[in-house]
Amino acid sequence: MEWGYQTVFERYPEDRGALYAAMQPGEMNLARGRPVTACVYLNWILDHAEDNMGLVAAVGRRLEGKEVCQ
Repeated sequence: MEWGYQTVFERYPEDRGALYAAMQPGEMNLARGRPVTACVYLNWILDHAEDNMGLVAAVGRRLEGKEVCQ
């Protein structure tokens, strides 16, 4: 499932819908209590996205308060 989200983002990196899709594996893992795995996916997004998309702030908000990701 995560591969599908990554594929969408790779094909449409400027699309906000694709960005939302790419964030889902991180969100799902945070919800499952797997913050380390979530950080892996969120870091992947940061590595592959354009700097001007506001991703650092968005990822920071999602990780706020997560001890493992500080």
